[in-house]
Amino acid sequence: MRLIIFLLSCYIASSHAVVLDAPRLNLAEGMAYLEDPAGYLTLEEVRARQDWQTNHGSAGNFGFSPSAYWFRVDLNAARSNYWSVVLQYPAHDYVDAYWLSAAGEVLDHEHTGDLQPFMQRSVYHREFVFSRYLAAGESVQFYMRLKTEGTMQVPLEIMDKTAFAQYDNAQGFARGAYVGVMVVMVLYNIVIFLMTGMRMYRNYVGFVFSFLLMQMSYDGTGFMYLWPDWPGINTFAIPLTMSLSQLGFLYFAYHILAVPKLNIRARRLFQGLNIIWGLLAIAVIFAPYHKVVAWLNMGSVLFTLFYFGLSLALAWRGQRFAAVFAVANFLFISGLMLGNLRSLGLLPGNFITLYGYMIGSLAETILFAIALALRILELQARRKQDQETLQREKERAQQQKIAALGELVTGVAHELNTPLGIVHTSADFAREQYIQLTGLFERGHLTKGQFRQHMQDSQSALSLACQNLDRMGKIVQTFKRSAVTQIGYRTTSTSLQELAYDIRQAAIHRNIRLELETDSDIVLNTYSSALLFIITELLDNTLAHNPGLSEYRVKIKLEVRNSALHLHYADNGVISNALDMGKLFDPFYTSQRGAGKHMGLGLYQVHNLVDQLFRGRVSINRAEGLVFDFVFPGVV
Repeated sequence: MRLIIFLLSCYIASSHAVVLDAPRLNLAEGMAYLEDPAGYLTLEEVRARQDWQTNHGSAGNFGFSPSAYWFRVDLNAARSNYWSVVLQYPAHDYVDAYWLSAAGEVLDHEHTGDLQPFMQRSVYHREFVFSRYLAAGESVQFYMRLKTEGTMQVPLEIMDKTAFAQYDNAQGFARGAYVGVMVVMVLYNIVIFLMTGMRMYRNYVGFVFSFLLMQMSYDGTGFMYLWPDWPGINTFAIPLTMSLSQLGFLYFAYHILAVPKLNIRARRLFQGLNIIWGLLAIAVIFAPYHKVVAWLNMGSVLFTLFYFGLSLALAWRGQRFAAVFAVANFLFISGLMLGNLRSLGLLPGNFITLYGYMIGSLAETILFAIALALRILELQARRKQDQETLQREKERAQQQKIAALGELVTGVAHELNTPLGIVHTSADFAREQYIQLTGLFERGHLTKGQFRQHMQDSQSALSLACQNLDRMGKIVQTFKRSAVTQIGYRTTSTSLQELAYDIRQAAIHRNIRLELETDSDIVLNTYSSALLFIITELLDNTLAHNPGLSEYRVKIKLEVRNSALHLHYADNGVISNALDMGKLFDPFYTSQRGAGKHMGLGLYQVHNLVDQLFRGRVSINRAEGLVFDFVFPGVV
């Protein structure tokens, strides 16, 4: 049996051997492979099998498979050198490499993989490297058994000592520069975040850091430098860092593209994506590795394309940061596609295809930082514009306050001028009467009838003066009542039914037909007297500004929603076209100037109470008459 195997091996070696006549050769193309579904075949058994197949691509890729795979390459050294077989995919779980002589003797065997301690490797390298000195003319067979939960990728090359040193130096320099730039970007933006507190910088740092961890988990440098003694981490390192990286990207893209300001669908989609990725991160611990990685890869492509399309749409609207974001996404996707096509053997191996993924991701990271800077500049410009607008509004409000103060002073002067004039005239008349009466008395010409007439005239003058002084006092009290701080309102507990009873009584006393709707008997904890004052002022306003109506009708609706009392008030008054709705709450604005006691302070007091005391709001509209809608928050 051994003779048959030896003769078969010699035949294969003579007809399919790879002649090592160049510093570096691709072994994947033309290598023989054998699938072992059960995973129990031994080296002696696979050597005796005759159902080996030949890989015809320049890269070996067999997808996700639970099977173990055996690979065989026959080598014939054209010159003496140290030769290294390099398996350029470091994520295989179990790797067994065998060097066999032409006679079938096992010269060397190494058992390794990313589930074995890193320091057990014969060559300290992030990839799997199996080295041996071969003399000129020596023929050997190289067998390799692979079993993994990930993809069965077999990019296999052989290099002499010089070529391997050059390869190792180039890889070390490229990955060192890559990691260095990424670390610098992380540290720099951490400092900016600590100085500014802007969460977009925090999200950028989270994305870059998690992406760097994913890259180090994928290319083996994480196992080599971060957790060499804990190979169990490799069972979930790639899917976990993939999910964290995608979460970081989602949060960064969400805030830099201002998704919350787009529409509610975009916000819900983002929330759904977060839930999906959170579940995937948890599923890493429980679900099969190959399923989780497949889901992550598919989702990553879909979500990247989604945000790429969103950034293009925003760039079309003229937003520069979105254009830079779109270019960054494009470069990353391009680099990823170049690397995958090279792994599949569809593109030749060169600097661009070999380092396309790193170049694309590095360009994406740098351009994302530029997009972030442009976004911050745009936000600062917008904030400056908002501040200028706010300043203009403050100046306009100040001007309005000054104008209102002028109107207020004018109104007060106007209201006090008439009674003050009457008092002055009455006092002058009384003084003249006193002078005349005194003169008549001193000359002895004062008669009884003259004395009685002078007393009656003086009494009339003094009475008129007192009446107008009372009127002036009432005006001052009304004016003081318009300032909320001058009245010590206190919160009391009252029910809607008690309030409704007081409203009905006020309407009856004013001969107003009232239609009142209320909620159930809810207890309010609020300024009850101020609330009743507002409603009675509205009733008085309906009477005062609609003289001559045959019937006064008012509809009031009281209801509580979300701890706030909503008051709807509508009357059947006649609205003049000259009525300025924008000035109804201004002090001393009235359509009944000079008609009795109407000074135009009623609705002004109402507005002050609603705004300053209740911290509520009021709106006014036209219908059959005037319609007021009030909201009094926090009354329940």
